[in-house]
Amino acid sequence: VTILIPTSPVPRHPDTSLIEECLGSVKFYFPTARVVIMADGVRTQVEHRREQYEQYKRCLSEKVSGYSCTELCIFPEYSQQALMTREVLKTVTTPLIFFVEHDAILRTSPPINIQAIFDLLFSEQVNLVRFYNWQDIWHEHQHLMHGELTYGGSRFVRTTQYSQWPLVSSTAYHRRVLARIPEENRTMI
Repeated sequence: VTILIPTSPVPRHPDTSLIEECLGSVKFYFPTARVVIMADGVRTQVEHRREQYEQYKRCLSEKVSGYSCTELCIFPEYSQQALMTREVLKTVTTPLIFFVEHDAILRTSPPINIQAIFDLLFSEQVNLVRFYNWQDIWHEHQHLMHGELTYGGSRFVRTTQYSQWPLVSSTAYHRRVLARIPEENRTMI
């Protein structure tokens, strides 16, 4: 698995503690996996955050050197998730990717059954496994749920609801999804 972490300007920069916590939780599960932090450029609407973001990227570059198998890929121009991911996927050789935004922290207790997720994806019964941040499914999402699936001793819920929570998918599936987005579109996945 290759880990992809997008990051972009947010009010708390130049503070790196949030992405460091994210990286720590990712390394808990994937200590030897390649991690690519995709640092987006600055969009016009947040130009006022440029100096803080530049300082954040400098600090992040220093921090990344302390993590094994972790690299920082800086996009000088505003690209958004789809373009950054499409570009980085050109260098991915693993069959799976784990996509997690810079502000998402994986829970480590009780631990997530990562092997069951990998096995389910390799069984080709699903396209991706997206993590859900709450214990119960929101009532607004209920109509998008399509029954439970138990695999490898873990419970999954089939859904057509999509949001950018952390997810694991096949690299090939992600490439197919991104191929449907015109290259000039600066958009979320």
